[in-house]
Amino acid sequence: MDVGNWEMKPDICIDKVHLAYKGTLVRGTIPRKSFGRPHYGLAYIVAGSATYHFDTGDVSVKPGTVMFLDKASFYAITTDSDNYAFFCVDFDVLWTIRLNLSSAAFTLTRPEPVEHIFLRLEKCWQQKQTSHRLRAKGLLYEVLALVMEEQRSAYQPSDKYAKIEPAVRYLENHYFEPELSVDRLPELAGGMTAVHFRRLFKEIFRVSPQRYLILLRIRQAKDLLRCQLYAVTEVAEMVGYANANYFSKAFKKETGHNPWSFMHDQ
Repeated sequence: MDVGNWEMKPDICIDKVHLAYKGTLVRGTIPRKSFGRPHYGLAYIVAGSATYHFDTGDVSVKPGTVMFLDKASFYAITTDSDNYAFFCVDFDVLWTIRLNLSSAAFTLTRPEPVEHIFLRLEKCWQQKQTSHRLRAKGLLYEVLALVMEEQRSAYQPSDKYAKIEPAVRYLENHYFEPELSVDRLPELAGGMTAVHFRRLFKEIFRVSPQRYLILLRIRQAKDLLRCQLYAVTEVAEMVGYANANYFSKAFKKETGHNPWSFMHDQ
């Protein structure tokens, strides 16, 4: 498994932070334990290098790498230096949210802000003030947001993205309009051909423009359903579906749940 093979999802909902610490290891191999990780983990490598051996493959890390460790995962660690050091946060997410991630790593181009937050996280946990768990959760969200933003930049070639950015912004600002059609997006992207626009869009976002629109609508619908303030028919209208039955089918296709059960399971 290669470093960087990691797509952070935008709807992670942290339930509880269990531990935040700084660890060090000497050169050698730490065998895998007989039991998997009890919680999810997010690690930031400060110094040295190492390889984590999972059943699904190896993940190599170095300073500036952020690594996600899946809950219940098994792994051994081989350190390649005598000064391997890292920060790690153990946490859980709400059961209604799925991370859809396997253990993987992402190397930051600007690691300093993330390292600074991890330093604050460790200090917050050591001091054990009354609000330390709440503060730790907030700091973890900050780390995840920074990583997500950098990933998005890494996956979007700047010159190519600039060509379709007006169309992307239009989608994100008008997704709730039932009459919105992706057919006019090429015109907003400088009048390029529809074929070229779709090819460029999919190269950057890894989905078609139509699917991107669906994902925008479903993501917003999930947030509205979680707050339990609106009926399903109202949510459908608020995210651009004129037909509630069509919305329900689209929602179930993307989430595996119908809107009513999703709302009442929150």
